[in-house]
Amino acid sequence: GGGSPVAVEGERLVAAAALDQALDTRLASVPADNGTRIGLTFRDSTGRICRSFTDAASSGLACREGGHWRLRRLFPPAQGQARDYRMAGGEDPRLAALIDETIAGEPFDAAQEKAALAADWR
Repeated sequence: GGGSPVAVEGERLVAAAALDQALDTRLASVPADNGTRIGLTFRDSTGRICRSFTDAASSGLACREGGHWRLRRLFPPAQGQARDYRMAGGEDPRLAALIDETIAGEPFDAAQEKAALAADWR
């Protein structure tokens, strides 16, 4: 779908349009050929489910709150990177640092991720 990938709800940024759909439906264990790629799915220290993502224009981290994916942070492509370039080691180091600060425990495995999707990310 079209539209901005981000919307404002109150004073917070939430995922919208294609980004919201990707966070709601795509599994990290089933990489996407195009569009938004989901990196890790995990719980933060408050028990919220969080998901990292990357697309051609940005990368970031969103956590499920009140039926929405609230953006913890959104990063533009690293300086000097082409839009379709992906770092050989994986994700943006800024995103990796944010995940390290946010994650509580281990990332979800494929079965945990599928169960969370089936439970509407609760």
